Amino acid sequence: MTKPPKKSKRFQYNLESALNFRELRETQEQDKFNKAEQKYMEELGKEERMKNQERVENAGLVSELSEGKTIDFQQVMMRKAHLEQLKGEIIEQVEVRETAEKEKEDQRDVLIQAMKDKKILEEDKEKKREMWKNIMKKEEMKFLDEIASIAFSKKVRSNEEERLKKKKLALKKKHDPVNPDIDFDKNLHELSTDAHAQDDDQLMVD
Repeated sequence: MTKPPKKSKRFQYNLESALNFRELRETQEQDKFNKAEQKYMEELGKEERMKNQERVENAGLVSELSEGKTIDFQQVMMRKAHLEQLKGEIIEQVEVRETAEKEKEDQRDVLIQAMKDKKILEEDKEKKREMWKNIMKKEEMKFLDEIASIAFSKKVRSNEEERLKKKKLALKKKHDPVNPDIDFDKNLHELSTDAHAQDDDQLMVD
C-alpha cells in the first residue's frame, strides 16, 4: 500500500477494487449484526414477558392462600404445576436469550473488524491522494519552468537576431551611405558579373 501513485490527469487508487470489496463486506456484516441484535431483543422481550407472567401468577396464588379462604386443593396443585412448568420454560428461554446475546456480540466483533479493515484502505487512499496532488503540483511547476525557459530562450534568440541585423545594417551603411538599404551581397554579385562581362568583350575585340 506504500506504492506511490502514478502520474495521471485524474487520481486513480490502485487498491480501489479491494476497498470496494471491504465496503461491501462491512455492509453485509452490518446487516448480520442488525439481524442478530433484533433476534436478541426479541428473545429478551420474550424472557421478560415470561418472568412477568410468573410473578403475577405466583403473587395471585400466594394472595389466595394468605386470605384463608377455602381453596380447592386440586386447583392449587394444578396452578403450582403450571408455575413449575413456566419456571422451566423461563430457564430454557434464558439460555436462548444468552445464546442470542453471544451471537450478537460475536457479530459485533466481526463488524468492528470489517470497519477497521475498510478504514485502513480509506486512510491509505487519502494518503495516496495527497501524494498524487504533490506529484501533479511538481509536474505543473516543472511544466511552467519549461515554458518560461523556452520563452526566455526565444527572447534571447530574438535579441541576438536583432543585434546581428543592426550590425549588418551598420556595415551596409559604411559600404554605401547613400543607399544603405540596397542588398550588400547582391551588389557584390552584380559588380562581379559586370567585371566578367567586360573581360569577355575585350577578348572578342582582340
